[in-house]
Amino acid sequence: MGRILQEDIETVKERNDIVDVVGDHVVLKKRGRLFWGLCPFHDEKTPSFKVDQESQMYHCFGCGQGGTVYNFLMDTEKMEFPEAVEVLADRVGVTLRRDETPGADQARSRNERLMNANDLAARFFEAMLAHDKYGEQARKYLADRGFTPDLIQKFRIGYAPARDSALQEALIKRGVEREDIETAGLARPQGNSVRDMFRGRVIFPIHDLRDRPVAFGGRVLGDGTPKYLNSPETPVYHKGSLLYGISLAKEAISREKRVIVVEGYTDVIALNSFGIDNVVGTLGTALTSDHIKLMRRYTERINLLFDGDRAGLAAAERALGLGDDALHMKVTILPDGSDPADAVAEHGPDWLISHIESALPLLEFAIEAVVKRFDLNDTNEKLLAAKEAIKVLAAPTAGGRGRGPSVARFEADSFIGAECIKILSEKIGLEENVVKYELTKEKKESARREQTKRIRRADPPAPERQKSEEYSPPGASRSRSSTDPTQIAERELLKILLRWPDAKETIPDVVTEDFEDPVHIELIKVLKERGEGMKIANEAHGLPPELRKLVSSLMLETLPDDNIEKHLDSVEAKVRVLSLDRKIAIMKDSLAEMDAQQDPEMYNVRFGELIQLEKNKREFSARIMQIGTE
Repeated sequence: MGRILQEDIETVKERNDIVDVVGDHVVLKKRGRLFWGLCPFHDEKTPSFKVDQESQMYHCFGCGQGGTVYNFLMDTEKMEFPEAVEVLADRVGVTLRRDETPGADQARSRNERLMNANDLAARFFEAMLAHDKYGEQARKYLADRGFTPDLIQKFRIGYAPARDSALQEALIKRGVEREDIETAGLARPQGNSVRDMFRGRVIFPIHDLRDRPVAFGGRVLGDGTPKYLNSPETPVYHKGSLLYGISLAKEAISREKRVIVVEGYTDVIALNSFGIDNVVGTLGTALTSDHIKLMRRYTERINLLFDGDRAGLAAAERALGLGDDALHMKVTILPDGSDPADAVAEHGPDWLISHIESALPLLEFAIEAVVKRFDLNDTNEKLLAAKEAIKVLAAPTAGGRGRGPSVARFEADSFIGAECIKILSEKIGLEENVVKYELTKEKKESARREQTKRIRRADPPAPERQKSEEYSPPGASRSRSSTDPTQIAERELLKILLRWPDAKETIPDVVTEDFEDPVHIELIKVLKERGEGMKIANEAHGLPPELRKLVSSLMLETLPDDNIEKHLDSVEAKVRVLSLDRKIAIMKDSLAEMDAQQDPEMYNVRFGELIQLEKNKREFSARIMQIGTE
């Protein structure tokens, strides 16, 4: 399968209105010429995500993500560029043509090969389950647990024969390379041989959002260990950002305006068998911020449904580590140690749904879980209960995706904080101001403990890290204040060069050395190479991330309504003046360090250069003033 023709890539982009595509994921509201919404790439309460129908680009002024319709699909659906083109082509009915010259097959990406291996593996497992001889025991196991043929087909359940290399042999016959079989996690070296990853197990394929198998889970038949075996992480499978059953459940989640999260494959399938299809499962890992972002594409109502045993309680407590992401979740712990599959089979779907609807917010559940361990009729026990619960409320949690400084779960003065303080005071019998005081004190103590840990790890405290991030050596990209005159002038000039068609005549004359910001300099170089700003914008999906973010942000800013040519001249002169300021400062520092008596010739040369620089600055400054009076 060769490369997609560039002409078709452009056609697909033209026929997919970015407002419609983004609107499938984000609620957009039009303000002026732009469409606004909450960014799907980071958590925010005030919209900073903008879509421009004119330039067919998006940009978030909160996190910096931006680009074309292709970038949006690649980032939201975790796919590579060729896949994004195929999805959007299907969306508008474009038949893609490919370069079929000799050797074009070699251009397929590694990920495409791995996806092909996984698809062939899923088909093999399905065939083995249906096989009269090989699949008999697995079919009986599934039938005994109420798995109907329709459910088996819906979830593409299969069977892996017990033989060491049955899958490998089948894949190799179909042209899959041994290296790709191992990279896809379908086989692994053991001793002097390579054995199939799954042997003698019922197989549950794990699908991505496009319903393509990317990994597998296997349940052993009999008493073997481990009971469940999962694919390792691969270039196409990341368990921390995917949920079991999400491709089948996303429509139901949107319809029901709720997602139910369970812990196992069989729980997802069991609930589906009773008509509860807005359910997904974690893949042998705790919930992550990426999981939450994935579910929030379809709903804000997230209900955790865990086993009524110690493991279920532990899973709920781990969810607290998500910080702000956990605040809007609710949790149901089933009674009597039962799991969702057993509960729905014994009590029916209506009983289960009623339990889910009466679920407690996660923090309230956490408070209750702590408090009920103490005898509140005893004064000492009551005090211990308060302190333990406050530790839960005040505990720090890693920001974002586990990176960055620790932050409190919430602020005591926030709405949710006030509610939790109220709940805790009522359950324990303490005044709210007492609980709030203890919470504030514990937050300070928690921060102190975190700082001590950093010191012991030889990790500088937050203020030092911030200071070090503010400094960057020459040539390094760095974040600059929006009030910095150099940033403002450089961005304004770049915006005009990108967006105003007539500016292409000016591009060759722009002096790259007059720019300070490294990313700005790279964009100037690209402009000089391609000669036209709109061409860069149309092909922004192929730019490096930092450059793409800059282009998308500039394309969504407004141009002056009139006198653009005069504005261009003024801004270009302003960039030159600021560049000359920097050069003059450097020259003055150089002269201050020189000994005029020891090397008078060199000193005079440098002094003459300084005079020329200052003369040039006066000329450009005068030009700015003249333009302002015209």
